Amino acid sequence: MKRRSFILLLIFVINIIIGGQKDLGSHLVPEKVFLYKSPLKKSQRIATIKNGSFVMVYDTLYENMVNVLYMGKSGWTDIDALNLSKEVQDKLLNKDKPKENNIPLEPIKQEVNKSNITPKKEEVTIKPPDKKEVKTKTSEPVKKSVKVSKPVKKVVIESNKENSNNTQLILIIVALSISTTALLYFFIKKSILYKKTRKKYDPIISIDEAVEKSIAELESVRSDYKVKKGIYSSLIEEINKLSDTLESMDYGMYEPQFDFDSSEEYKQNIKSIREKQKEMIRSKQAIIVHTQWTVEGSRAKGRTMENRAVRLSLRALNGEADSIMAKVRWNNFSSCKKRLNKSREMIDKLNESNTLSISEPYMSLKHKELYAIHEYNEKKHDEKEERREKLAQEREEKKVLLEAKRAKEKAEKEQAEHERALEIARKELGLLSGDELKEKNTQIEKLEEQLKEALEKKERAMSMAQLTKQGHVYVISNLGSFGEGIYKIGLTRRLEPMDRVKELGDASVPFLFDLHAMIFSEEAPTLEKKLHEVFHEKRVNMVNNRKEFFRVSLEEIEEEAKKVMPEVEFFSTVESREYRETLALLRSKEEQVENLNKQEDKFPDSI
Repeated sequence: MKRRSFILLLIFVINIIIGGQKDLGSHLVPEKVFLYKSPLKKSQRIATIKNGSFVMVYDTLYENMVNVLYMGKSGWTDIDALNLSKEVQDKLLNKDKPKENNIPLEPIKQEVNKSNITPKKEEVTIKPPDKKEVKTKTSEPVKKSVKVSKPVKKVVIESNKENSNNTQLILIIVALSISTTALLYFFIKKSILYKKTRKKYDPIISIDEAVEKSIAELESVRSDYKVKKGIYSSLIEEINKLSDTLESMDYGMYEPQFDFDSSEEYKQNIKSIREKQKEMIRSKQAIIVHTQWTVEGSRAKGRTMENRAVRLSLRALNGEADSIMAKVRWNNFSSCKKRLNKSREMIDKLNESNTLSISEPYMSLKHKELYAIHEYNEKKHDEKEERREKLAQEREEKKVLLEAKRAKEKAEKEQAEHERALEIARKELGLLSGDELKEKNTQIEKLEEQLKEALEKKERAMSMAQLTKQGHVYVISNLGSFGEGIYKIGLTRRLEPMDRVKELGDASVPFLFDLHAMIFSEEAPTLEKKLHEVFHEKRVNMVNNRKEFFRVSLEEIEEEAKKVMPEVEFFSTVESREYRETLALLRSKEEQVENLNKQEDKFPDSI
């Protein structure tokens, strides 16, 4: 903005310099013409004015050369090359007419020596607007020896030129002064700004070098950050994966401090520990006062201050401990213990000015209380699981007894029906002969076999109701729910063992179970327990042994089962019909989506 103002100022000064003359407006140049430095014919050519250009014409005329301004350059060109109107030509001619007071209209007669001077005619040519030459002849030379007078027009032009040059010289001096002042102003201003910048960035020897160095350092930091960010992200991912595992490991390393058979005994133990804590507080052994204070010279006031500080410390510790113990769980015992120790440290630190601290015996009782509460919660959980298992077992036995009762009643009913039919058939036997007799004997044999089967069912139902050790050990899998290599080894005492398998495949799992073996045994619980012990290290749930899922191969289970019962039969084929049909549907949908995407890919990304 400042530079533009300076340029406009210079243009204005140049216009003032030229402004000693009066401009006659802008005019069109019809044909190519040259611009000269001065009106003399042998002057230097400074520019070429192209046809169709416009020039600013000034009212200065000299020997048919007119002063013009073309593209910021002031010079002289031939007046005949300009397409000037008659009015402009009149202005040029009128300005350059000689004044009556300065130059006589008539030529001066001069005498010359005929022997020395040859007669000569002097002419002054002035071109009027119609471009016709007007010639003014001088008189014949006189005999007297005098100097020859100059033409009228030339005298007038030279006089005007001298005045114009003086004016221009003054204006040039003024313009140079203004320009110098402006340049000096800008120079001083820039110098001050440069000094301020130099002072600010004086420690930097080279700005470009410092920038390059900073860019290199930035790139190095970015690359180093990228590498370390990757390491950090991988570590965070591993921590997230292992956080639950670490908590479980911490829980697994826990060593019980007490050995009670029931949760009630743990509860009584907690009460005993708390009574010991109260006894320590009453005997003033919970908080140790290391300095006997006096206030205003009074020991009694000092004891009052000590007692208040002790009560405040005990309230803080007991309140924090109760809050921690109320939240202790199987997976946060270690963190709760650390929080309890941290609370003690903070309270002791705040009591440094009062020289108070929590005693070790009292803190040990707090730790024992934490252990007891934790083990009490775990014992309650175990008892709850045992009750749940017992209830499940009782429900299973009730189902077995109910099934046995129904089977017995059904068998007795079938027995009675077969006995009646057999009795009727025997009565009719004496009245028949020939083929009818043979047919009736065949019917009687069939009825006797059915009666025998009914009696066997009745006996089996009665034995199942009386003996609970008989049952079936089953081996099942669920490929869709648990994947390959996961098998459940369980026991059922039902007369129809497949009912138990169907129950397990109810709404709790997405797909039905596949049966691989159904082993009947007189000592079914013993067989089940043995298989569980063999594959104990391969349990899916290592904490809850009541979950009967194992990560093992079917061949290993078959090998162990045949050691007890060689005749047992295993089915290795996995049907998983619903799961495989589901996979087929998903693959069909994926193929449809892929085909749709292929059709969409035929179109270009842009047009």
